[in-house]
Amino acid sequence: MSYNKYKWYSNGRGKKRLPESRPLLLRIRNNDFELSHYLKQVPRVEQEYKDKYQEAWDDYSTTDTHARHQHAHQKARMRNVARLKLEEEGMHDEEKILDKLRDSLTDEFGEDLWDEAHQEQRGDGSIEDLYYWYKERLDMGQTPSEIAIKLGRSSVREFK
Repeated sequence: MSYNKYKWYSNGRGKKRLPESRPLLLRIRNNDFELSHYLKQVPRVEQEYKDKYQEAWDDYSTTDTHARHQHAHQKARMRNVARLKLEEEGMHDEEKILDKLRDSLTDEFGEDLWDEAHQEQRGDGSIEDLYYWYKERLDMGQTPSEIAIKLGRSSVREFK
């Protein structure tokens, strides 16, 4: 992968998502609506910051703790900046993912039960569990996604 001067803090793109024309249930099973890949990188970058800080702290040869702290923080500063950028991009990405999920569920089931779903306790809290909660709540026999999967269709739009 080549260097990207606009996304230097990231480890590249996450897993490729399925097109929006594919059945919602397949996109859920493909983890298209899981945690943002930016937020998954935060713990790694945070650990890199701590390691660089500790290395610089150990290498500094004075007993002045303030100067030692300043030196160590300066040496590891860009890892901290990368962590902050990843968190910021991750939150933006997460908002987009949740908006897409809400819109997709509304399109699939014809009703928006998003707020109600978050007030009730449901199963294990997975996205697929949310999908089946919608299905149960609206008393649907088979959803358009389930029909498309069963028939081997690549798009749900053929049923609408």
